[in-house]
Amino acid sequence: MNRNNNRNNNRNRYHNNNRNAHTHNKNLKNTRNNNSQDYNVVLKNLQDYMLANDVIEKSIHHIDLKYTKSVNYHKNTDKKQQNKENLNSKETKPESKVIFPKYNDSLFWCFFILSKSLDDYTMMEIGKKQFEIEKTSKIDLVSIVREKKDEIKKIKLKRTDIENELVNESAISINTFLAICMLKDLHVIIVKNKIFYELGDGNETHIIIFNEEDNKYGIDLENNDEKINKYRNTLWKVENISKPVRAMSYYKIADLQEICQKIDISLEITLETKTKNKTKAQLYEEIVQKLS
Repeated sequence: MNRNNNRNNNRNRYHNNNRNAHTHNKNLKNTRNNNSQDYNVVLKNLQDYMLANDVIEKSIHHIDLKYTKSVNYHKNTDKKQQNKENLNSKETKPESKVIFPKYNDSLFWCFFILSKSLDDYTMMEIGKKQFEIEKTSKIDLVSIVREKKDEIKKIKLKRTDIENELVNESAISINTFLAICMLKDLHVIIVKNKIFYELGDGNETHIIIFNEEDNKYGIDLENNDEKINKYRNTLWKVENISKPVRAMSYYKIADLQEICQKIDISLEITLETKTKNKTKAQLYEEIVQKLS
């Protein structure tokens, strides 16, 4: 009987073991299936970030597209900026190329450039020797004025006045400028407020422009024949740049009318509803006011 019981027990343990093994295998299979499903989910989620060929191509395409847009944007921006600068350059470009010395005695530095060169003026600025060069140059000019005092008398200027300005004044006058230009045989045309004065008759003509706003003189570097002839034909030529207008008795009314036309003064006046020609006195007064 004991033997039978042992057999039964062994049989039961065998069946139990088989059932447990089957259950374990089934659980293991389910676990593997679950793990596989979880892995597939994770893998699917990571696909967009994995360096697969299609992802790399998408990234490269996106970078190229972004770079192209950026380059095009900067090209368009640079082009717009360039167009803007060109427009501003056209709007602010002066009619002629005039250099105005930045120092107080603009007439002296105009003379310095004409008698030497623009390069010498530029080198002087770089070396910051303006004060030294101005003083020594003016002292040298005093010696030339004394040597050529007879020529100074011909243009009806006082030698002592010229010497005093060169030595003691902070800036020379237009008369002293003309005197030292004459001594250096410089042919100059001075253009000032619709009038011009011409000194000398050399081969090269230098144009000096007066800027009324800054009260400075400058040199027109584009001194071509066409421009010079335009000044001669359209502006009023005066005999004395310091005192351009003589006494009224010197002029006929026709002379005053011609002057008015060249300096942009109307010949007529309107009173209420009537328009009539200005009198000689009216024309003369307006000329004086215009040029004062």
